[in-house]
Order: sequence, then C-alpha cells, then structure tokens
Amino acid sequence: SSTTRAGRNGIATLTFTIELVDPQHLNHVLQSVRRVDSVFDAYRTGASSARA
Repeated sequence: SSTTRAGRNGIATLTFTIELVDPQHLNHVLQSVRRVDSVFDAYRTGASSARA
C-alpha cells in the first residue's frame, strides 16, 4: 500500500508499506530507491525507525 502527501513547496512525500521474505533485502531496496534522480531520501519508519 502507499500514501502520498504534496507539500506547498512542491515536494511530495510518499510512504510505502512492503512485505519482504528476507528483511536484509530492505537495505538493497532502500539503496535502489535513493539512486532515483528526484529522490531526496528513503528510510525505514515504524517500530524500528533507525535509518537503514
């Protein structure tokens, strides 16, 4: 699932909920998303909210 919020500054915040069989794969997913040109940051939120 996902949610999107658009700010007045023209920046959108997208939140995705994903399920992974191997939690270690999350680091690879986040690194891939960070490499997208228009992405400022990508990080894990929730109970274990340490930035990956």
